[in-house]
Amino acid sequence: MMNLPTFLAVTQRMWREMKRNRFAYILIIFLPGFMIFIFFFAFSGVRTAGAITYTIAVINNDEGIAEEIKPYLIDTSSGLTEETIENGFAADLIRILNTTNYPGEEELPIFDVQSMENEEDARKLVNNREIDGLIIFPDEFSNATLAAVNNAFYIQEKMYIPDFINKTMFEMSGGLVQYTGPPFPTSSNATVEIIGDKAYLNYQIVEIIVPLFINEYAEGVSSLNYPVEVTIDIDGIDVYDYSVFDIIVPGMIIFGVLMQAGLISAYLANELQTPNRTISRLRLSLIRPWEYIAGAGTLQLIISPIQIAVLIGMALLLGFHPEGDIFQGFIICWIITLFGLGITFTAGAIFSSSDAAGQAIGFGVTPIAFASGAFMDVPKITLFPKIFPTATGALRDFTLWDLLPSTHAINALRSILLYDFSITDVLADILAIVVLSVILLVFSITLYAKRRFTGDI
Repeated sequence: MMNLPTFLAVTQRMWREMKRNRFAYILIIFLPGFMIFIFFFAFSGVRTAGAITYTIAVINNDEGIAEEIKPYLIDTSSGLTEETIENGFAADLIRILNTTNYPGEEELPIFDVQSMENEEDARKLVNNREIDGLIIFPDEFSNATLAAVNNAFYIQEKMYIPDFINKTMFEMSGGLVQYTGPPFPTSSNATVEIIGDKAYLNYQIVEIIVPLFINEYAEGVSSLNYPVEVTIDIDGIDVYDYSVFDIIVPGMIIFGVLMQAGLISAYLANELQTPNRTISRLRLSLIRPWEYIAGAGTLQLIISPIQIAVLIGMALLLGFHPEGDIFQGFIICWIITLFGLGITFTAGAIFSSSDAAGQAIGFGVTPIAFASGAFMDVPKITLFPKIFPTATGALRDFTLWDLLPSTHAINALRSILLYDFSITDVLADILAIVVLSVILLVFSITLYAKRRFTGDI
């Protein structure tokens, strides 16, 4: 059984030793924050998201409004244009998507909408990233929208639209004429599919913006206060004008947390090289390897929140504007420290030189960050198609890079900080972080215990 005072004593001793080397102490805490400072000057002036037009393909399977209902919508001054009544609500919404510009940018549309009929061809364009997303309107879209209008009318007038038409016709004819037309729908489900490559930054943004348009349109068309032509209040859509710096901040924060592993592993290796050979002396004591490892790991878990606070604080100081909850993002960053622990003890077990350990982690963490999508989109190598849950609830492909816990940490942190999802929306990513990190951690701790506490070192 592990002795609590023993491993805490290891943590305290290592902390005191680290504080004596103030340069290493400063590196551990502030170097990642300084890197964010450098990236700010490199990328803050480069705009993305709100400054570009996204190309989306649209497949309109909407069957429109029932023919027998259309005359009554026109005759009763429903507020809808004849074009909308004739073509259906999906066609009207597609027109709005294709004609809405960014606020204050009269010549810069948000979407370039390409109408398509063949879903297979459209999916090929998505997979090749020739388009940023695919929107498929179901055949019941107009029926479902009209049901929303009918229910909204009932809430305000205490009667459905056919009842209102009947009342109006009855009163105008002096009780001689009644409504004999078809009933209006009162309930209908219609799911709009939004399809794209979850690893592609442009699709991540399209996936956020399009539902906002759909919701805004639905609210406008069912409010009974809409103008003759339904419009979208783009100022209420929150199309964020992110810079490249804003986009890479979550990746930089995760990268900074993992960089700590190189500095800690260098310190562990240094304990093999000091004149007193700390590890050799510890092996002669009653301390067990798990107690030493737990003490060293606890130190890293304690330092990590300080470092995360510095990283997030530096990003905010330089103008990063998160739309989501910073505290929830903080939790994601702290969880990925488990992955950092695995890297730390793996390097500590393999390298006996502090310089070699630090350099190996430094060179190793950088490609891990790139492969995880910290700085740019990476080529997608699919292992299992349409299997992994996303923050929106849709399924995406599980790729080769999903074997890295940092990939899930960056996805989760971006979803929370940039797109205002909650931590419950990214539970799949959190579970993946924990499971993958624990696997590496068990391997690294076993390796470290065997290499440093048994045999020659």
